[in-house]
Amino acid sequence: MKTNITSVLLSGLRLSILSLIFISLNIKVNAQDELKRTYLKLYYTKNSDGSKSLTANISYKENRKFVAVKNETISFYSGVDMDELIKEVEINSNGEAVVVIPEELQADSLGFFYFAAKFKGTETYKRSNKDLSIKDSRLELTFNQKSEGRTITVKAFEIKDEEEDLPLSEEDVYVFIPTLFGDMQIGRASLENGSCQIEFPSDLPGDSVGNLEIIVKIIDSEVYGDVVKAEKIPWGTPKPINQVEESNEKGKLWTYNAPLWMVITLSILLIEVWSHFGFVIYKMYKINKEGSGKVD
Repeated sequence: MKTNITSVLLSGLRLSILSLIFISLNIKVNAQDELKRTYLKLYYTKNSDGSKSLTANISYKENRKFVAVKNETISFYSGVDMDELIKEVEINSNGEAVVVIPEELQADSLGFFYFAAKFKGTETYKRSNKDLSIKDSRLELTFNQKSEGRTITVKAFEIKDEEEDLPLSEEDVYVFIPTLFGDMQIGRASLENGSCQIEFPSDLPGDSVGNLEIIVKIIDSEVYGDVVKAEKIPWGTPKPINQVEESNEKGKLWTYNAPLWMVITLSILLIEVWSHFGFVIYKMYKINKEGSGKVD
């Protein structure tokens, strides 16, 4: 039987091409496996001034801890198909990118707005994306002062463009006041037929004329996202101007004038914690080098 040299050569050529394709695919898969997986979260906020914003938070896992992705770009989109670019935003040092939503965007026939955040990936990080659908809403605050005490009446509505606004129910409302170490929660209630009442403490210190900033929020609602409303009201205990500096000697957590000893103590504790954290990372790095036989 005569051997067909042409057939043998063609078969060899096919085998070589298939081998090259397999090798290239294997290299690509291995390269993908080496990329760091990213975790993208997306939040919507209806701000107190009526503006709306999206916040994307992106991180990756290293040594079982989440680390912020930095110096990259996240693209924000809107629309039913989430393909209408709002803006590309650089990620800050905390792994966050924030964009203000254009006022001209329109909801669909059911009242939903659609948003997405997309990270295209790099030679170091894998790509990731997150989307959400949101309905617009608003909060109204009424402050009531009677002989039996003070209360805040909160009313919440879903905004309808051509219909009467819809009262919200079964959403939790939280009340905060700003403090030196963040917002302090002073009340919570659930909405029923678009309304709820929250009792207000009578012993909170205010500024020199007793003003306090009151912040009311719906937090992480599946339908409405975060909704914020803030107002100032003279319900705090007035503090004479000449006593503001004196209060440093006996400052409290809700004051902006924390005592010096408290600031120093907190700073020392934080330095201790982070120095120990850094030492542990250094030791783990040295152990890893010794294990790989690369110790100098």
